[in-house]
Amino acid sequence: MTDGEWSSQQVEDKIAIALAAMIAPGRRLSVVTKVLHMKRPALIPVCDRLVLEQLGAPAGVDHDPAASAAFIGHVRREGRRNIDGLRAVQDRLGREGRSCSLVRIFEALVWQSHPGVWYHKLALLINEWLDGEPGTAEGALG
Repeated sequence: MTDGEWSSQQVEDKIAIALAAMIAPGRRLSVVTKVLHMKRPALIPVCDRLVLEQLGAPAGVDHDPAASAAFIGHVRREGRRNIDGLRAVQDRLGREGRSCSLVRIFEALVWQSHPGVWYHKLALLINEWLDGEPGTAEGALG
C-alpha cells in the first residue's frame, strides 16, 4: 500500500476500530495483533512486548486502541524505510520455497534483535568464547 493509499483510506483509523473491538482485560495488543495478523498478514504486525520495546512504544500503548494503531503506523513507516532489505529477505525466502509478508519479516527481525531474546544472549556468549576473552569458557573448551 502506498503512503497515499494508507492516508487516504484512513487505515490507522480502521485499525483502531478493529483493535478497540478486541482489546480487553487479559487480551492486550500482543494477543490481538497475533489474531489480526492471521487475518491480514500484509497489514498487521505481531506487536508483542519485545517489538514494542525495540521500537520505542510509549508506556500503556497496548491498552489504548488509538495509540496501538498509531504504533502499527510507526512499524509500517520503519518497514518502508527498510523496504529494499526486507524485499531481499523475502526474495531469499521465496527461493527456498517459503513465503512471508514484508510486515512479518520486519516484525520478526525487530523481535529477534531484542537483547531479551534467549538466543541473542547465547550468540553473545558464543562470540565471547570465540574471541577468547579472559574469564570465558575458552579454557574449558580447549
